[in-house]
Amino acid sequence: MDPQTIRLYEENQDGTPRKSAILNIFHENRYYRFHLIRLRHRRIRKADSRLITPEDAHTHAVFHILLFTDGQGTIFREQNLICQPGQILIIDPGILHAIEGQTSTHLEFFALTFYLSSVEGDSFCGKLTSYLRELCGVPLSDTMQYPHPCSTYHFQQMRNRLEIILDLLLQPQTGQNTVLTDYHLLGFFLSLVEELSHIDSSRHPDPNFIALERSRHFLEQHLASPIAIADLAAIANLSRGHFHRLFRKYYGITPVRYQQNLRISAAQRMLRNTLWPLSEIAAKTGFQNVYYFSKVFKDITGLTPGRYRRQYRFSEDS
Repeated sequence: MDPQTIRLYEENQDGTPRKSAILNIFHENRYYRFHLIRLRHRRIRKADSRLITPEDAHTHAVFHILLFTDGQGTIFREQNLICQPGQILIIDPGILHAIEGQTSTHLEFFALTFYLSSVEGDSFCGKLTSYLRELCGVPLSDTMQYPHPCSTYHFQQMRNRLEIILDLLLQPQTGQNTVLTDYHLLGFFLSLVEELSHIDSSRHPDPNFIALERSRHFLEQHLASPIAIADLAAIANLSRGHFHRLFRKYYGITPVRYQQNLRISAAQRMLRNTLWPLSEIAAKTGFQNVYYFSKVFKDITGLTPGRYRRQYRFSEDS
């Protein structure tokens, strides 16, 4: 193989995995915390035409989530299977596996590597779907042994989240960036949960979760629109107070802050990759005027929009 890492985040500078303040669970009367070890955007190509064999495979004591974005390749999971863009694969600890591109084309994918540990230091090494069920309260199939073809919507959502997370992780780590990273990590897992919840048609997500997801999707698709929290509650067919409580319970953040984070994340991408004036970016991200936009931007990122643009302008887009 000729592996190439396009972009890589690996642990913290002090060598300790990055802990998430949001992705925490209780499982079998124990408290576990999410530790992000590595996030890679990789491109690999096979050197010869032979099939992968068990001798090529390996295992890890950590979780992998692979999101395939381009090209075509092969993964060994008891047998050789084709993997291609739009698929996702969960590899639990201890599972024998190997991945290669093809001789005629590369395979490009994101690889999210993490583990879960208790306060006492013990690791959670069960099936990831069990973890996701504990995290979000959504019934899921117990296993996902093979590459799963995602819906176009969920695939794009997860890909966008991983691109943004990687970009944030490669920036100087401030308190604001940590909050945004956690926010997008949670968004990634929620999209994954929603996708996997449809694998087993005999099971259905929590009705409250479905209602909240309708509102969340509407919010993300109407970024520039002046949407009030009462409007989102109406879309979910919930009272404003009940909507606010459920939103915070499921997503770990208030609806207003979620909306602001979403808009500021979009504004960051525009500042990095366009020459649009601040007034235009403010309008495109749902802010009524540039002054309020600048205030919220600095509150979340710690930088003014102008300073952020000077510092990160035309960096590799996430």
